[in-house]
Amino acid sequence: MDLLSAMRKLAQNDVFRVAQWNRRDEKMIRATCAQKSPHYKCNERGAGNAGLASFARRRLLPARLSQTLSDLTKDYRNMQNVILVFTAALLACTTAIAQEDRVVDEFEIEASVDDVWNAFTTTDGLKSWVAPLADIDFRVGGKWRANYNNSGKLGDETTIENTILCYDPKRMLSIKATGFPKGFEFVEAAKETWSIFYFTKISDTKTKITIVGLGYTDSEQSKKMRAFFKPANKYSMGQLKAALETKMPKDKDN
Repeated sequence: MDLLSAMRKLAQNDVFRVAQWNRRDEKMIRATCAQKSPHYKCNERGAGNAGLASFARRRLLPARLSQTLSDLTKDYRNMQNVILVFTAALLACTTAIAQEDRVVDEFEIEASVDDVWNAFTTTDGLKSWVAPLADIDFRVGGKWRANYNNSGKLGDETTIENTILCYDPKRMLSIKATGFPKGFEFVEAAKETWSIFYFTKISDTKTKITIVGLGYTDSEQSKKMRAFFKPANKYSMGQLKAALETKMPKDKDN
């Protein structure tokens, strides 16, 4: 019987409880002692079974446990390295994706959150800055429509249609383009995207608007659309500024 088998047998029989030892256990520990150290006196000068148990505790079991712990430590460290490498790769991948599939723009408007929210969620509000022809059915699943053609009408082939995905009153509004005007060159890319508007109160008369465009890909059409909407967002917010800031009361000193 090899050392490992002997130690397993000893552990199963709980031989380290000296009172429960028997002759078979004693022969096994003596054989183990001889295999581990042929020159060792197993009786330890008459110490008997207690001496054998002491030897097993001090020499055999610690050595085996030490080796086992060493192996486990190596495995654990290897696993840690694998996890660290995997995590780093995942974060790098996530960061790359996050940088590629979103466009973020921030603007500050000299207007209250209430006024900004009304400009986004009412028909009169949209007409003041989005397009001369516009309406909105403000509810989840409702439509936000606009037409830049003064001689056209809402619903014709030059109408832009967005669907309201969700909203948090005076904090957030999310929409997705679901209808495109004739000749719009980014239709396929636009079908994959959606926009979120965040409204943050800076003061009673100042609001920050954060526009997040999501769903962009690395396709050529998507890249061109992303480049197109950066200045488009700036233009739209300029229109909103012009509409709302002219409504602000003038300073009494002026």
